[in-house]
Amino acid sequence: MCVGAEIRTLFENMLKRKLMNWTLSLQNADGGFGHSQGQHSDVEATRFAIGVIQQIGKPVSIIRPVQSWLKSIEKRFICDSLERRTLRYIYYWLVAASAAGIQPISAQVLYRFVLSLYRPSSTFASSLHKETGDLDSALYALRVLTQLGYKIPSYIIRSSYLFCLQCCSQTGGYGLIPGKSPDLNATYAAFNIFHLLGKQVPNIVVLKKWIYSCGYEKYMFGSKPHGRCQLGSTYWALQMLLKVSENIDRNEICHHILDLHFLPNGGFSDSCNCKRPAAQIWPTYCAVNILYKLGITL
Repeated sequence: MCVGAEIRTLFENMLKRKLMNWTLSLQNADGGFGHSQGQHSDVEATRFAIGVIQQIGKPVSIIRPVQSWLKSIEKRFICDSLERRTLRYIYYWLVAASAAGIQPISAQVLYRFVLSLYRPSSTFASSLHKETGDLDSALYALRVLTQLGYKIPSYIIRSSYLFCLQCCSQTGGYGLIPGKSPDLNATYAAFNIFHLLGKQVPNIVVLKKWIYSCGYEKYMFGSKPHGRCQLGSTYWALQMLLKVSENIDRNEICHHILDLHFLPNGGFSDSCNCKRPAAQIWPTYCAVNILYKLGITL
């Protein structure tokens, strides 16, 4: 093994150890994880923590308490009204439960609830009292149906595809609803909806140009053109660029992420220019997934 390879291996092992220790420090006594140290257990944070742990090695000690906590969440799906749960919440629970080896017993309940949010004139709405849909709700509704193993009905494919096209701006980005200014979150949602529907993403060249217009500096992105740099926005942008086989400088991206977002305690912060950066599980999940896709073995 050459000296360069040895140094890289030592660095990756150090990064892995710090990440593991920090992520496990987010776990609470009930088995769930918080977004940062000391915060209460949350489904979204638990899903991201499990995602990080899957990339860097899953310790057996966390599985049982996580399973118990996730099962207690499912009981609320069945016993309580689902109206208070967002589609994002349900999807994150399903992904976390699957990773923990839990077979959902509430599949039919969840399926009926998701279909109740469908609006024929647009797509899926965020709640029962909403009359129109939006891209974020559509993405998580389709993800829930797919995660549960259901085939997406043809009428939903047609209306959701048309709704995505209506949300596209002349600049190439997508807004959350038709007429709203585009941002990376909504654009990432539309990009993934096209893939879930089995459709090609239209106007790739124009879309890539708009994505790069959100760059704060090379390969670091804000949510909109001239927006401040955020690791979450960089994650959405790079996910799309990598999927369309864009030729990007992988080493430069790694240096940016580690230099601007990695903190001494082992986590990552979302902002690269914050006076008091704080490590949280969402930006850490983003960083780990970007590094993994770029070939950093954790």
